Amino acid sequence: MPARCLSAAVACVVLLPASLFAQGLKFSSEFEPGVDKAKKESKLVIVHFTQKNSPGCAMLIKNVFNNVDGTALSKKYYALRVAAEDEKGNQTFQKYGVNTTPTVMILDPSGEELVYATVPNLNEFNAMLNNATELHAGLEALAKAKNSPTATAAALKKIGGVASKRSQKILREHAENDSCSEAVRRVALEGMGKQKDVASDLVDFLDNKSLPMRTMAFNQLKAMGPTAMPALLDGLNGTNADQRSNCFALAYPHTKNAKIARDANFWKTAKSEQRVEARKAWQDWWEKNKPADGN
Repeated sequence: MPARCLSAAVACVVLLPASLFAQGLKFSSEFEPGVDKAKKESKLVIVHFTQKNSPGCAMLIKNVFNNVDGTALSKKYYALRVAAEDEKGNQTFQKYGVNTTPTVMILDPSGEELVYATVPNLNEFNAMLNNATELHAGLEALAKAKNSPTATAAALKKIGGVASKRSQKILREHAENDSCSEAVRRVALEGMGKQKDVASDLVDFLDNKSLPMRTMAFNQLKAMGPTAMPALLDGLNGTNADQRSNCFALAYPHTKNAKIARDANFWKTAKSEQRVEARKAWQDWWEKNKPADGN
């Protein structure tokens, strides 16, 4: 299925003239051989997912890829272009879950995603390169840390500084791992709080056996404001009474309607069917009354 194409209106900004650089970034359409070469040479991979007759892709090439120092970048990166119309290209779209063009993704030398963005401008593209380099360095440091809590914590801190799906997955794995020291787990949880769309993950830590971990998750969710409400309302369906009570405590200030929200004791002790009914009523109320930033 062809990827959805974003308009050129959102794909470009005023950028630096191409004359500043000897040449722009040159792309290969040979994806698998390119990834193989990157692995052998320990280079990261810039992938441009494109589609025929896409105005956004044309503007991305003109205003971004033609305005970077391709010679310098080629020393550290392979640049590959994947077309949605090509059969193998379409399979690559599906493999990486891409459904919008233009999308730019940066992979590690083994072909795993580091970071991605749709229709990035030049500043965003440069930020992607920096974030990918930082995340890759953190992953390499983590692989070398082995059983050293200090080295593991330092690597996780670096990983947590980059918002990405890969970062979020690794941070959660360490935050949940009881075999890690609590210091390491807390660094991982702290990094999780810096990720995007992480509220549901944080709700799962509201019943953690460690009080500092519970407190950190609570404060991170509190700092998210009303954007955390969908996850908090889902958390009211949880099987743990303390988790439900904490979700209530975080959700109530955004509602301030005792008739709809009930009280902490209700969410701790009421029967399951009563909670299901009350949660649905609260969720329906929220959908009608939530502020503009309440998702």
